[in-house]
Amino acid sequence: MTRLWPALLAVLALGACGKKAAPVNPALRVPVPVTDLRGEVHDGAVELAWTTPTRRADNTRLRDIVAARVYRTEDEGVGDPRPALLVRGRIAGYTELLTLTAMPGPPGAVTKPLLTGALVQVTDRQGLIEGRRYTYVVIVEDGEGRVSPPSSRVSVTFGAA
Repeated sequence: MTRLWPALLAVLALGACGKKAAPVNPALRVPVPVTDLRGEVHDGAVELAWTTPTRRADNTRLRDIVAARVYRTEDEGVGDPRPALLVRGRIAGYTELLTLTAMPGPPGAVTKPLLTGALVQVTDRQGLIEGRRYTYVVIVEDGEGRVSPPSSRVSVTFGAA
């Protein structure tokens, strides 16, 4: 009987290890997409604004956005704009316009994530041609490298404002 006690204790200890919850599908841990992307032509540029997400697809709190990427495509403005399809962490057929990254802390400190729920504003002045339609999409990435689905598209026709 005395030999069984160590074995019984080991079984009980191992049975108590680990998180006691159902596994979560990794697809549910991605950040939700930006839902309020907006843009307008102003002073010879396109001004974009959006609010960073605060939740993940499984509705848990999102605390660690480390990057936001803005993509752009252009066309003549006839028909629907190009669809925004996420392929290997990028938007197929769109050009990456800029990446906003988390602000690094002092040497030896942990990088601070972008604020969730914060208003982000950027201005696009890169190679804009009057009369062309520009369509923008934003994706965000968390600290584990999980990328959100694309935001809704916003299109503007560039012209002197």
